[in-house]
Amino acid sequence: MNTTRNGTTRGLLQYTIMFLAISTVSSSHLVAQTRAKPIPRGTLLPTKTPQQQTVPPRTNVPTQPTPQPEQAEEEIVVEIVEPGVITKALMGQKFKRTHETIFQAKQDLELDPLQALPPILESEDGEIGHSKERVMAIAEQYGRIIHASRWDLLAALMTEADVIAESRQIRNILLKQLSADKVLSPTEVLEFALLTDAAMDDEEIRLMAKMLAQSLKLGSKEALLELVDAGHAGIGGEDQAQRNVAADLLVQAGLHAEAHRFLQPIPDEDPDPELLNRHGFHHQHVGLTSDNPINAEKNLSKAWKLYLQALESERIEPDVRNQVLDRLFTVAPRVPGELRREWFANLFKPGNPMGTVTLSRLGANSMTNYKKKSTVNQRVATIRQLKQIVDIYRNTPGMDPENARNLLNLLATAINQEAALSIKYDPSKFRTATSSRPIPIPRAQLASMLPEPEWLDLIDPIMAEQIASNCCIIAAHADDTDLALRYLEWAKRSRQELLDRMAGEFLGTWAGALNPRSQTSTSSRTSYNNTFVNISTSAPITRAKQIRSLRRLADILATLKEMGVENLDDEIIVKAFTQCHSNAEVFQAEDIINVLGPMEQLDPMTSARLAGQMQTALNTTWRSEKTQEQAGTRRTDQEIRLEVERGYSIVIDLLEAAIESEPDRWQLQTQLGQALFDLAEFKHQADPSLETYVPLREAAFASFRKGAELYNLAMIVETEKPSARPFLNWYLAALGATELGFLTRNTQPENDQIHAITQLIDSMPGNLASIQKGIIARAVVGQISKIRSDARQRYLEHARRMVDGHADAVLLEQVTDLYRELGEEVQLTMELDGDTSIGTDPFGVIVSLRYTNALERESGGFRRYLSNSVYNQGTRAQVDYRDRFEDRINDTLSEPFEVLGIQFHEPNVKSRGFGRPGWAEVPFAYVLMKARDESVDTIPPLQLDMDFGDGHGLVQLPVLSQPILVDATGDQSARPLRDLSIDMVLDDRELDEQVVRLEVRADARGIVPELDALLADLDSLEGWTVTDVQDNGLNLIDIDEESLDSTPVSERSWVITLAPLPGDAASTFVFPALTDDSFVTSHRRYADMDIIPVSGPVSLDPWLLPRDWTWIILATIILVILITGSFLFMKARSDDDASQDQLFVVPSHVTPLNAIALLSRIARSSDAHLDAAARADLDAELDALQKQCFGPGQEAMNEDELGRVVSRWVARATG
Repeated sequence: MNTTRNGTTRGLLQYTIMFLAISTVSSSHLVAQTRAKPIPRGTLLPTKTPQQQTVPPRTNVPTQPTPQPEQAEEEIVVEIVEPGVITKALMGQKFKRTHETIFQAKQDLELDPLQALPPILESEDGEIGHSKERVMAIAEQYGRIIHASRWDLLAALMTEADVIAESRQIRNILLKQLSADKVLSPTEVLEFALLTDAAMDDEEIRLMAKMLAQSLKLGSKEALLELVDAGHAGIGGEDQAQRNVAADLLVQAGLHAEAHRFLQPIPDEDPDPELLNRHGFHHQHVGLTSDNPINAEKNLSKAWKLYLQALESERIEPDVRNQVLDRLFTVAPRVPGELRREWFANLFKPGNPMGTVTLSRLGANSMTNYKKKSTVNQRVATIRQLKQIVDIYRNTPGMDPENARNLLNLLATAINQEAALSIKYDPSKFRTATSSRPIPIPRAQLASMLPEPEWLDLIDPIMAEQIASNCCIIAAHADDTDLALRYLEWAKRSRQELLDRMAGEFLGTWAGALNPRSQTSTSSRTSYNNTFVNISTSAPITRAKQIRSLRRLADILATLKEMGVENLDDEIIVKAFTQCHSNAEVFQAEDIINVLGPMEQLDPMTSARLAGQMQTALNTTWRSEKTQEQAGTRRTDQEIRLEVERGYSIVIDLLEAAIESEPDRWQLQTQLGQALFDLAEFKHQADPSLETYVPLREAAFASFRKGAELYNLAMIVETEKPSARPFLNWYLAALGATELGFLTRNTQPENDQIHAITQLIDSMPGNLASIQKGIIARAVVGQISKIRSDARQRYLEHARRMVDGHADAVLLEQVTDLYRELGEEVQLTMELDGDTSIGTDPFGVIVSLRYTNALERESGGFRRYLSNSVYNQGTRAQVDYRDRFEDRINDTLSEPFEVLGIQFHEPNVKSRGFGRPGWAEVPFAYVLMKARDESVDTIPPLQLDMDFGDGHGLVQLPVLSQPILVDATGDQSARPLRDLSIDMVLDDRELDEQVVRLEVRADARGIVPELDALLADLDSLEGWTVTDVQDNGLNLIDIDEESLDSTPVSERSWVITLAPLPGDAASTFVFPALTDDSFVTSHRRYADMDIIPVSGPVSLDPWLLPRDWTWIILATIILVILITGSFLFMKARSDDDASQDQLFVVPSHVTPLNAIALLSRIARSSDAHLDAAARADLDAELDALQKQCFGPGQEAMNEDELGRVVSRWVARATG
């Protein structure tokens, strides 16, 4: 059996099984004791018996059982599923057919024929149903047949008794499944009509027409017309009914001219309405698809007239009339206006029943369009026509009021459901339909179709209020304030409560439509002088635009006031005022006065609400440089600061005016305290001086206290509901912020303020103190998960001071006790590497973490604090724990000490015991530092922020080490040191300039000390004087992970510059002696570009050293005289007898570099006594020598071998 086909079949069977499982549970079905009674039906194909099959029978589809006459019929339980299940099982199949897949599927059918279907089952009461096995087999055969294009087999399958009952639905499904098929021929498309005896409906003809138009790309139009002319598959031929089907099919396939010959001519007298409908449909399609505007209008006008003529016929059947009306509505927007107006004018004349029929049909269509999730254009067209016709009917003299109410209810219901959809789902965001809703109509488009408010008096009163409310909101969304206010006028006539509610909805919606804050800020990058800058592409919210919006708001508020709106929510007013501004613009005092009125006359709650809105913006967007940049304000930091301070000034003015109006309202005092505190903190950031900071903070805390005292009085006289706000807002400020989100670990608490809060709570009379503590405790507990992890411990522990001991503080106490217990089971330790006499030289501190084994097990270990990019489950982000700890160390130690380096252990470092049962220790880091001066006497405690779970998320607990007392006066005592090695390299390449350098590098386990602690006689080198010592500093390069004391590996290097002294002593350089014989040392020197090891003193060229030049000058003069005489004596001799001995000299120390350089000079020199063959040998040996000395993976020659090679060629060149 073909594996590809098996895969497809298996997928179909899985889908069918899944569907049947769902269908069986969700639908009503019959489970009865039945007997398997095969209904005598012919098999689909002449199939082979099992004995005749050459291919093994399939096991996944049951075969027809062979009757056993002698065996008693067995009673079995059969699960009969609901009718229509075959259609449902076929619906999920999809076909992507190509010629290749069709040929493969045909081959599969030849090799593996279809098997007989399982029998139809009949229950004892005679009910026929389907077994799951039979439905699965039908679904599999259906898929195989379609893939193979075996329509004869499909026709046979459609004759099965249970399939016949669903044949109409199956044909409809098939047409939809193959509507995009590109390999069907025209003949195959026509044959789909024969799958059932039922006549095709409009939808099926439309689908077949689409398939026919596609199939004509594979066939001949002329051949198709000949086939239809002769009649094929019940389409065309001599029968007029079949010719009508042919006409409908061809016209929708785009064959307009060809379709006309199948239409029966229209008689002059009393034409059949159905014939008029068909001719109109023909002209409609020609008009809608024509590219010529004149031809399109001509055909659409003809269709319009034919439809109207059909509607006027007394013989028209209801189904034909509904179809004609639907088509009439389709062409109505495209026909000339005078034709529509003429029809509308006659529609509601006395005695003409078509007006009511037309309105009813339009109303039904609008509901159907909504349920079917039709396109926006279809629904809009239907509602527009419905509204237009209703307007005509409403203005028709003598209309029946009751009939008008019913018809207007149709329109109102249609528009109301669209309005509700558009309000719930913003059309600008929801642009695709779902299974539960269509695409919302754009609000501006919907607003143009809203009914006039006068309609509301004519429709059902129960519906009127909801429709008025939705229409008012849509009008506000579309910025049609005039229409919205007319709806409010209608509400005013209805009842005050409705007017107030609708006015609030209108104002909030109108402000939201302005909403510059919701505009998405977009920007593009532009290059200018090779520099990229971001340029905003959104329209800026200019001051002029804000002024226009504010003026409109002022007019609207004035109109609402005149209209009699009484209870307009101050939250909506403030929201509207806010939305008139850019999110980068601080409110202007004059705007508040012009729109809302003088501050001293504002309702105190409106002032408080507006001040609260401003406080939120002042703490966030108005001070944000990013917001200002996105808005394109180009304000400097100074300008932003001044704007924010101006905003706080307005807030304080608003609150002070409100307090003057209602001095006993504690909420105003508390809010004023928040504003003063925020202003103090903001000013302190720009100016750290305490001149203005302290007075503002004192005023803020005084206002907080005043608010809490007013609250206490209100509680005593029972004029206020209990609240935690007056004390918690004060408490938050005492911790360093006015909002939980701004509370951080860096803000310092004011303990005296917390003490004052506690005292004021305790001073409440009777049981009020206990009640208040319970309220505060519950509020704090409810906020636990909202508090930042790094501030939670401090917030909760100080809060416990206010409510300690109260019954409602049990959870609070449990959480803080947990923090305390965690702190007792983990310790951060610092240990000096050496004693406390540190002087001002570098020393080391070993940092370790100690913890109980149980805590490590429960918390998942602590080695994450030695890593970066660790995923934190609480923050859902990567955390750089090691870098965070390193920053904390630097911040803590940088003032008294200079931190020279921090060497962390690897995350896989092993823990170890330290003598305390049940505890373990992990070394974390080695800190290298030195005191800045001798006044330092303490190493401050280090802090490691550790994350733990507390049942409410992650909390960050600080774990502190103990401080260490040190002595920085005097010299530093010796630090622990071992395995010290010193490497000294002599560089005499600048000896001719009287400069020699000695490079000293030392490394050890521990801290490498100063140079004078390593070299004993540096200042008394014979023949030399030290001119400079360059210290390259101390570096930590590694940590000995295996060492129990976490010893670091450090490195330090110096460059010592020496100058030779006159005399012979400098001709021999003696390396400095070491201060300790246990130090390991090595001596090396530069030889050209190489560094070679040396042992013992190094001989230097004496001619390059300083000496007494008197005797040298005298000897030089004598030598010049002798040379001159010799020259005159030897002038007659041939220059060719000159000695070549001094041209090529073997170096005293042969290295690869100077050897290759000398041999190369010999090879290039014309003075070398070498013939061509010898030079070729030299070139070959020179190439081999370079590869051996400098090639990858090669071992260089030693000095003796190189010397022999060089000496041999020097001898040959000079011989």
